[in-house]
Parts: sequence; C-alpha cells; structure tokens
Amino acid sequence: MIIRLLRLSEVIVKMKIVSVKWVDSREDSGGWDFKDGLEQLKPVYVRSVGFLFADNDDFITLVQSDSSDQINGMITIPRGCIQGIDVLEDIR
Repeated sequence: MIIRLLRLSEVIVKMKIVSVKWVDSREDSGGWDFKDGLEQLKPVYVRSVGFLFADNDDFITLVQSDSSDQINGMITIPRGCIQGIDVLEDIR
C-alpha cells in the first residue's frame, strides 16, 4: 500500500497573508458620566494580520486560521477605515 503525503500548499486554500493598518471607533465605559472633566475620546489605531479572504470596493475580510474546508476568526474591515495594506506573503 502506498500512502501519499500532501504538501501544506495542497491542503490549505491559497490566500495572501496581509497586515492591515486601520482606524476603529471607541466608546466610553458605558455608564453615566459628568460632562465636566471628561476628555474627548479618540479613535483607536489598529494593525491586524491574517489571510485575505475577501477583497472588494467596500470592505476586506481577514481570517485567522484556514484549513482545507473551514476558516476561523473572521474580521471584516470597511474600506473607509483602512489606512494601508501590506502583503506579507502570497501563498497562491
């Protein structure tokens, strides 16, 4: 009997690995606060790294983990929030 071992590139759906710099919203603690002494909230600057699962004019979607038939850890980022995308590796 011959057993053929699959290379990783044959098992995993081939996607680019990217680093995305983007701006996210921020909210307060959620409770009531007195107006005096409060500081204005500023946006959060984020960097996310993952497999580029979807890429269109409105948004991109990254996934954290990828197997032959499943994905895990999905995040969709609106195009208007994205400041830059760097391709780290193209495993297609």
